[in-house]
Amino acid sequence: MSKLGQVVESVDKYNQFVLDQVKRARTDKDFGRDLVGRWNDIKAKIPTSRTPTGIPLPRLALPEIDEPGEIARFLFGEGLPGEFPYLNGAYREMYLGADSRSRELREERRNEKEQDWEENSGRRKSRRACFPINARRRHQRAFPLSYRAATNTSSEHCV
Repeated sequence: MSKLGQVVESVDKYNQFVLDQVKRARTDKDFGRDLVGRWNDIKAKIPTSRTPTGIPLPRLALPEIDEPGEIARFLFGEGLPGEFPYLNGAYREMYLGADSRSRELREERRNEKEQDWEENSGRRKSRRACFPINARRRHQRAFPLSYRAATNTSSEHCV
């Protein structure tokens, strides 16, 4: 049998295992109760974070299911992040990094770029839009020249 045939056979066996676990969860009350308890523990341990508008959201979205068979289908068929078969993520904390820290890093980079621009250009920080001279000629009607721009001798036209 080829390697691909072995992979297909293994996947089929695992899919049959998942179906067997679903049937077991629906027929065996103790196993079903254990799965529901595990599911409730998992949902209770999920941390929450706040959106920029202040809405609290769970850090991990899970389906709203309470039937043991469907819980078994999710846990064994899709798995939680960092658990086999790794359909929801290879690492448990893959996308759960400190999102506020990444926002801070973006703001720091933006501030550094603005400071570099100010230092390199020798100008004060300005909210003016600057265009090359040839762009000024094409957009004279869209951007009327002010006195400051008309007397500008640089290769840029600022409005």
